[in-house]
Amino acid sequence: MSKFIIFFFLAVNVLGGDYEALLKVDSEKLVKNGDSFNFTLELNQAIPEAALNKIFEKNEEKLGFIHIVEIRGVDLAKNEIKLKGIYENIVNKDEIFLKSEDDNLKIKVNNLERFSKEKINEKRGFHFYSRDPEQTSSISKNTAKYILISLLLLILIGSSWWLATSKKRRSSKKRKKEERYWRETFSKAKKRDDFESIYHNKNKWMKMFSADSSFFFKIINKYQYQEKWSDEELNEVRLAFSRFRNGI
Repeated sequence: MSKFIIFFFLAVNVLGGDYEALLKVDSEKLVKNGDSFNFTLELNQAIPEAALNKIFEKNEEKLGFIHIVEIRGVDLAKNEIKLKGIYENIVNKDEIFLKSEDDNLKIKVNNLERFSKEKINEKRGFHFYSRDPEQTSSISKNTAKYILISLLLLILIGSSWWLATSKKRRSSKKRKKEERYWRETFSKAKKRDDFESIYHNKNKWMKMFSADSSFFFKIINKYQYQEKWSDEELNEVRLAFSRFRNGI
């Protein structure tokens, strides 16, 4: 079962470490020894695949006094795992420590008072999952099916998100590059050819800058069809362009 859980925690972290979780019983009812019950593990951070795999394999699918029989769901945003388990051994402490060779998982039991301290008769046989092979097989198959579907959906959503954000990043990078190019072009503009080139390419840069360019367009249109510009005319165009450039 641990192999199923790990697919939902794909955070990249190659170093071993210590992790913490809070165990909460979903129901308000008293859980008796041998009862099956639903509970939630709230993790303080996403656990890497390798780390979680080692921890659960090392501890044989048990969380201290609880034997896990089913994964009911996973909330990736909240780092939560919703599980179903068997209250197997009488609990005496509100902390559970699970270890592997490289990692540690400390679980704090939030609802300790909801676990009965009365030990039941062993004949009750709460290990129903090991005494009924067909039921165990059914649970395993259903769990595998749901997790496979969830995994495929996760991959699909992740791929769509990556493609969308990648396209947006490329577009943003391209826009910044173009904006930087035009700012440099504007700052270097001094001659007639410079101003005419900027005017003729106005459709490429007008959407990038909110400054009013109408006065510059008005002045350059007065002279652009003349064969030559006088120094006074060139200076007038420069002043009109500077007015636009200073507003960027």
